[in-house]
Amino acid sequence: MKGIIFTVFSDFVASSYGADQLDYLLDTCDLPSGAAYTSVGNYPFAELQTLFDGLCQAQNIELSEAHRLYGHHLAGAFVTQYTVFFQEVHDTFALLRNIDNHIHVEVRKLNPTAELPRFAYEQSEPDKLTLIYSSPRKLGDMVVGLIEAASGYYKEVIQIERKSQMDASSESEYFFLTRLSDG
Repeated sequence: MKGIIFTVFSDFVASSYGADQLDYLLDTCDLPSGAAYTSVGNYPFAELQTLFDGLCQAQNIELSEAHRLYGHHLAGAFVTQYTVFFQEVHDTFALLRNIDNHIHVEVRKLNPTAELPRFAYEQSEPDKLTLIYSSPRKLGDMVVGLIEAASGYYKEVIQIERKSQMDASSESEYFFLTRLSDG
């Protein structure tokens, strides 16, 4: 998993729960990398899981909520670091439609070995979009946070309904999005 996910996680914890909480997590979680994260490094997904588990235990929050809140923070980092992707489109749906066919293409140019989630979409009406997220990491709650933050960026109100595949081993999750209003 790319280091940017870890460096943004560190910023998320420090800004949301304090630098002491971050220090505590990095000191007490068993992290094979030693928590020496750089944005361009690659680290095992298991370390991120360990950090989230430690945060949830320390803050007494559900993992799904921690993932969602982190998704918000991650979107903010993406807006700051990759502004062009947000400015070249004018609404949440256009941004989401661009993930696999444009944004991830650019990511792969910089890092051909990146293990990225897949995003597909179906859209039959202007204010409805079905986003299909596929990843063995199953971070659908993080995707919810990213969608919520993106809709805030574009000043839109988006209703999100989720449906996982019936088979628990499936790597896909469906997000049925309805734009209720826009800025």
